[in-house]
Formats: sequence, C-alpha cells, structure tokens
Amino acid sequence: MIKFSKPDRKVIKVFLHCSDSDIPEHDNIETITRWHVDENGWTYIGYQYVITQDGVVHKGRSLEIQPAAQYPFNRDTIAICLTGRYEFSEAQYDSLRELCSQIAEAYEYEITFHGHNEIDISRTCPVFPYRNVLGLDKHGYITKAKPVINKEPKSGNIISRFFSFFGDLF
Repeated sequence: MIKFSKPDRKVIKVFLHCSDSDIPEHDNIETITRWHVDENGWTYIGYQYVITQDGVVHKGRSLEIQPAAQYPFNRDTIAICLTGRYEFSEAQYDSLRELCSQIAEAYEYEITFHGHNEIDISRTCPVFPYRNVLGLDKHGYITKAKPVINKEPKSGNIISRFFSFFGDLF
C-alpha cells in the first residue's frame, strides 16, 4: 500500500472517478495514461492515483500538480480513479478506504470526498457506491467509524447536488 504524504499545495477536496471500462486489458494505469495523453492531448495522466482490480494503488500525476480530471474543479483537489465500469472488487474498495483514510487523517478529517458526478450531472462516474464504501456523511466527510458497504441510493437532482458540493459557500 502507498503511504500518503501531503503535498505542499493546498488541497480541500478529493474527487473519485472510475475508468468507465470493464475490459480486462484496460485494468492498468498505462492504458489510462495513454487515453489521457494520446486521446486528450494532456501532458500526463489526469489522476494522482489509480486503483486496479487487484487492489494495487498506482501513483499517477504528482500530488504537487493539480489533477486534470474534473474541469473546471481541478484546483485544490486530488483525483482518484478505480478501474472498472460496473465491476469493482473488494480489494479495490479496501485500498480506496485505506488511501482515503490516510488522506483524511493527514488533513485532520477536514477534507471532503466527492464523486465526479456531483459536479457534472452528465457524468455517472463513479458508478460504485463511494459514499457507502467510504462511510461519508452528507457533506462528504469521512467519519472515523468503520464504513458499511451496501447499495448507495441514486444521487439527488441537480439542486441537491449543487448544495451538497457548494453548501459551505452559503
């Protein structure tokens, strides 16, 4: 498991993504990097971390550089991607919980975790039940209690997503 170290730059939110592919040949960081570099024209992979089906956490873009994963909300964030579209493994969930627990602890539990779909309603990403996997409260904070795995209810409408994400500004 990777040991998380806080970057020198400001970080206030973590965004969760999925690779949108269950094809076994896509279950690697090299393929995602190729998609981002060759197809999107980016300098490097957009995510700081990619978690493959075997639960291995791969380092992507440097934590010192903002991600290229949820434009225009990349600033002050970290981006984590799980490979898969509809099929995710317990090993991935275990690694995601461990990584996000390290991040939350490093920021004294004053950092929030969100799905890409919370800021872009045209996205279904991530399609796994991230709120339940991480044990998030309604604002996106990880509770210190152990999270429970179960089916996540469908996300709310655009207004509830807006206030869930931007509520602390009002």
